[in-house]
Amino acid sequence: MNLSDINRWWIEKRVPTELIGKKREALNEVLPLFEKRQILLIEGIRRVGKTTLMYQLIDHLIKKGISPYNILYFTFDIATMSPEDILKQYANALKKNLRKDKIYVFFDEIQKYDNWWDKIKILYDIYPNIKFCLSGSVSTLLKKKSRESLAGRVFTYLLNPLSFPEFLHFRNVEIDYNRIELFEDLLNAEIAQYLKTSGFIEVVLEQDESIIRKYFLETVFERIVYKDIPTVFGIEEPELLREIFKIISENPGAIIRFNSLASDLKRDRRTIERYISYLKNAFLVFQLSNYSSNMLTARKKNKKFYPSYTSFSYATTQSMIIDEALLGKMVEGAVASKLNAKFFYRNSRGNEVDIVYTKQREIIPIEVKFRNSIEKRTVKILKQFMKEFNCNRGIIISKHKKDTVETEVGTIYITPFAEFLLT
Repeated sequence: MNLSDINRWWIEKRVPTELIGKKREALNEVLPLFEKRQILLIEGIRRVGKTTLMYQLIDHLIKKGISPYNILYFTFDIATMSPEDILKQYANALKKNLRKDKIYVFFDEIQKYDNWWDKIKILYDIYPNIKFCLSGSVSTLLKKKSRESLAGRVFTYLLNPLSFPEFLHFRNVEIDYNRIELFEDLLNAEIAQYLKTSGFIEVVLEQDESIIRKYFLETVFERIVYKDIPTVFGIEEPELLREIFKIISENPGAIIRFNSLASDLKRDRRTIERYISYLKNAFLVFQLSNYSSNMLTARKKNKKFYPSYTSFSYATTQSMIIDEALLGKMVEGAVASKLNAKFFYRNSRGNEVDIVYTKQREIIPIEVKFRNSIEKRTVKILKQFMKEFNCNRGIIISKHKKDTVETEVGTIYITPFAEFLLT
């Protein structure tokens, strides 16, 4: 293949506008990492915008005065050449000295090259003047060997879909952030679209709901389950992956008992656990552990699972209208995902707190009640948790209501979901 076909800036002296897209918050977040000597690894699910972010970094370099000839891009989506051969072909074509010239190398979808970490480690050590930027659609640092090979040599950045403020920007929706309550009806309408699309750029403007469903099931999910995961992990039953994922997507926030699920699916428990780990490492699902002051105990307890993006719950529903129960669970998953939460809480009496957010040494219990009224029982459960674990604040995510409840154990803040997404 001809490298100049995918490195058009060598000829045009700029990155074509159609490849750059709209600038995202991620660009500013990743630049400090990009400027370091270490390899930058951009991870994320398919279609989340990793390639576009690479093009934006290349555009940033050219505008900063870096010669376009010193920037190499290659995607393993189109060929499986070795990284060494790619560099040699580039050096011969542009007459570059790999040991002396300052060169920026972008390898897209690196996980498709076997044992890529060993190859990149060697190149990183041999050519200290080369800055490597890699992308991967599955958790490319999963394998122990890759972590060991690249220890101290890599910074990882997880690229997510559009945040809600970015989503509004991409949809050209303008609001006054100092007067959010004035835009409540508009924001709630936008939230419905945001939950359906999860901020994936290619569908944020799509109004045809059948197209949105088709996009997530065929363009994203099926490509991961039937192509990416089998290629990387060598699995034999992609249909089992599909079935487990469908169960989690249709029941977001459900507690999964591996023994029961294994019995239902007529599989060994260890197989179920392994296949769920594949879904986690492909950024398709995430889990919350039952909170305990003893982390060993927390790891042993049952876990709640959510699809990583609410759009998958929407895509797998049969009805065109999302019922209130599923909508509430989708909102709960969106809150947990935004916070990168790790825990929920359920005690032996069945009292449950949806999300337990831990930040440094602070513990914050969060209940998600996407409805017009907040029951006294919700406040009571939060108070019990706050007393037991010595917390001084809790949060209730509501649909409309905004309030502050002072209690003898601390303050409970009631915050509308829209405001939570915007702040």
